This record gives sequence, C-alpha cells and structure tokens, in this order.
Amino acid sequence: MIKSLIALSLLAASAAAPASAQQAGASVHVRYADLDLSTDAGRQTLDRRLAAALDTVCPTARPGFVTPSPQGLRCRASAEKQITVAREQALAQHGSAVVRISAVR
Repeated sequence: MIKSLIALSLLAASAAAPASAQQAGASVHVRYADLDLSTDAGRQTLDRRLAAALDTVCPTARPGFVTPSPQGLRCRASAEKQITVAREQALAQHGSAVVRISAVR
C-alpha cells in the first residue's frame, strides 16, 4: 500500500488581526501508520493525536488571563474544519499516512 501525506495549512491570523499580531507558523505531523483505522480503538487514538496536535498548533492559553486567546480560538475554528476533512480522507484510505497540521499564529 502506498503511504500518503495529508497536509493541512491552517492560518490562525484572520484578516481582522493586525499584521503585528501575526507570528511564524507552527507545524505538526500526526502519524497514524501504526493504527488500524477500521477499529474503534484506532480511530479514537487518531482523534487523540489530532486533538493534541490542534492544541500545539492553535494554543488558546494566555498567561495572566482566565479567558482563552481570541486569536487561538480563530485558529482552532479554522483548523477543526480542515482536520475533519483530513480525518475523513484518512479513514477512507484505511492506510498508513501522516496528517500535517500547520498554522500561522
């Protein structure tokens, strides 16, 4: 079976965000070649890995604040849509692959 790569490009900075607030992008590769995506356990493990990658690429914590970062929340909203598409493609393939999650924060 051919290994494939599903790339996600997530832009956290919206048009409303000032240019000074935009930072260098973050990138995370989510590997799932070791998972059997035809099982519930395999899909749950993939979901946990994707959630951890989302936390890395789109952090919402702000030191000194109780509320989440608005920029992080925008990033997450965009990323979650793209992750859903990539996840569905991975499940359809049932093969070994990598999901790449990247963002500009």
